[in-house]
Amino acid sequence: FPVLFVVLDQFRFHPPLSIEFVLHDEVLQIVEKLVAALRMTGVLHFDLMVDETDKCVKVLEINPRYWSSLLGSLAMGVNFPYLSCLVALNRPLPQVGYRCRRYIEATVLFNVMANKHCFENLRRINFLDIAWRYFLADPGPILWKGWSIFRKAI
Repeated sequence: FPVLFVVLDQFRFHPPLSIEFVLHDEVLQIVEKLVAALRMTGVLHFDLMVDETDKCVKVLEINPRYWSSLLGSLAMGVNFPYLSCLVALNRPLPQVGYRCRRYIEATVLFNVMANKHCFENLRRINFLDIAWRYFLADPGPILWKGWSIFRKAI
């Protein structure tokens, strides 16, 4: 699946405000070579970065697990757990459509409001990019996380 996400608006020692899902040919080539050379299978999470000095993609780590922005992948049209189940059952994979766009988890609002740069950060958020669908479907975990963040900030 040639979709990559890029962390945007990251402040030092703070979680990102948003993730941009983009196509990146160099990343795809690097990941395909690594997976083939290491004979890796299953779910893999790659952490990569573009080195500002030489503009090359660098691999930071590879983890055999799903990633914390899994809902972002789903919002972009790719349901990785479902596809993993199909592979495990030896069933054919459907053609998957995906979108390249910005994704913001609803919990980001709580992080932003607890941050001392609150108003500056709020101006960077497009409220249409927030994953309201998932928040409204199951608000409990997000509200609990928000309460925990506010409680620590007080």
